[in-house]
Parts: sequence; structure tokens; C-alpha cells
Amino acid sequence: MDYFVPFATGVPHATETERDFRDAEIIELSSRIAALCEEGIALNLDPNCVRAFNDAKNEVWTIKQRSKAELAGHMSKGKW
Repeated sequence: MDYFVPFATGVPHATETERDFRDAEIIELSSRIAALCEEGIALNLDPNCVRAFNDAKNEVWTIKQRSKAELAGHMSKGKW
């Protein structure tokens, strides 16, 4: 892994390529989380529980779309 350390903070940050791989991992994990939410919804334990799983499923969809857009932007610029 190729890291650089910003002078001001001293905290290592991932390179652009590493961030792209992390976006791809987020996309994959988002699909797995959505599947778990579907299982939770199917259990139908109570209305609050179903609502929580539905909310989580909607939120993970947003996260997935954001990561997909980030990757698409890098691909269109030939960076990935």
C-alpha cells in the first residue's frame, strides 16, 4: 500500500488508488448489508424492527450509490 502523510496532521491517508479499492469494497459490503436487512424485514418481529431494517436498507443504498458515482467519476477520467 502506498501512503502519504500530510505535513499538517501527521496522519497517513490512502492514495487515490487505495480509496478506489475501498469504494469497491463499500459497494460489495453494501450489497451484503442490504441482504441482511431483507432477512430482518422478512422476520417481521415487530413494526419498529421492520422500520429499522427498512431505514438501514435505504441508507445503505445511498452509501452504495455514492461509492458507485465516485468510481464512475474516476473511470471516466481514466484514473481507474
